[in-house]
Amino acid sequence: MAPHADVGEDLQGMQQLRDWLQRQPHLPPMPDKLMARMLHSCYGSVERTKTTVDNYMTITTHAPEVFGNRAALDRRYKSQIDIMYVCSLKGHTKEGFSPMLIKFQDTDPAKFEMTSAVHAGLMSFCVQMEIDDRVPGYVVLLDFTGVTMSHIMKVSLTTLKQLLVFVQEGLPVRLRGIHFINAQAIVQQIVNLVKPLMKKELLDIFKVHTVDDMPEFYEKYVPLSAMPSDYGGQDKSCKELHGEMKRCIEDNRDYLKMLDSLVVDETKRPGKSKSSSEVFGIQGSFKKLDLD
Repeated sequence: MAPHADVGEDLQGMQQLRDWLQRQPHLPPMPDKLMARMLHSCYGSVERTKTTVDNYMTITTHAPEVFGNRAALDRRYKSQIDIMYVCSLKGHTKEGFSPMLIKFQDTDPAKFEMTSAVHAGLMSFCVQMEIDDRVPGYVVLLDFTGVTMSHIMKVSLTTLKQLLVFVQEGLPVRLRGIHFINAQAIVQQIVNLVKPLMKKELLDIFKVHTVDDMPEFYEKYVPLSAMPSDYGGQDKSCKELHGEMKRCIEDNRDYLKMLDSLVVDETKRPGKSKSSSEVFGIQGSFKKLDLD
């Protein structure tokens, strides 16, 4: 997909970023294409991009269980990638944003391991970002069909916080919407519990839709025609789209290997180094929370 026209190639901004990165002893080199995508995600602001570049590499370095060793396609990936569908939809929202759909294909909670599932899902998203390069924005759809309390009890607060910090502080693309669809009543309770971890900018684009809300969702957000054929849409089936995503991941292992190399050396960070607890700050699971 062609780069979005509202930014284009900011040659001066890119050179400023290259010069700045060379002066950061704790940060490794970053390919121009990824840096340009971050500049695009920050709407051309060089200063905001500097923060995003540092945040991206700091967050991924301090959460290797979620972000590390992606190119290996190891047990974490293989144990989760085929219990869910991860689909890049070919259609767009009414605003021209690109939807990504994630849902369970095997709803057995015994097979679900959240940290490994997030690891596999983020790998898919990273590869899709590389393929698309710069787009107006992404909308993420999480379909809760088949999700039970047994799944929710396995949600790790540590992993959830790591994911939220990454989305809010280091995501190298424009995220324009997160929609929980076909959600049960308990899902809204969960959302209410984690709202204190979310900034206003994320809260503003975060929506929960029950089964009864789906006609409104298709009317206001993602048209039914853009959805997979499983939903009555005009795209391919979830199975076909997921198969395409898996092939893209296999074809882009060199890119994933490059991402794995973007590791911060905290011993060389100017000023005070950062620890994982400083970056993320919370541990636990929903087993310890009162959901009544």
